[in-house]
Amino acid sequence: MLDKFKKHHLGFIIGEEDIIFLEKTYKKKFIYDPIQKTRILFINYEIMNILIEFIVKEGRVKNSPKGYAHTCYTVTKMDYNNFELNIKKNNLGFPITDLEKSITKECNFVKFYYYRGLGIIELNVEF
Repeated sequence: MLDKFKKHHLGFIIGEEDIIFLEKTYKKKFIYDPIQKTRILFINYEIMNILIEFIVKEGRVKNSPKGYAHTCYTVTKMDYNNFELNIKKNNLGFPITDLEKSITKECNFVKFYYYRGLGIIELNVEF
């Protein structure tokens, strides 16, 4: 089912010590996400034609290891509803968060899941 969805971004957890380097390199500032209780930064990785989200190891992800964290997929409302039914019906995983309005301009409404065999995924729902 996920192979039908467009990848929106890849999320990576970084340490506090990486913030200054990333802000200087990409000439952008991290913003605080009060829902996740962490700082985040999106950059456009043009070579791969995908966004990269850097997430500071704090808040929701404070106990997660640094490195790759999740893949986010953009879905329509109908795809989201079908995914919700399919993941439960086929015991493919379970939700980790509720559907939440993102504070970023890059995302709409988002929801995180644990997906068996893949780990954490995120859906970016376009209403």
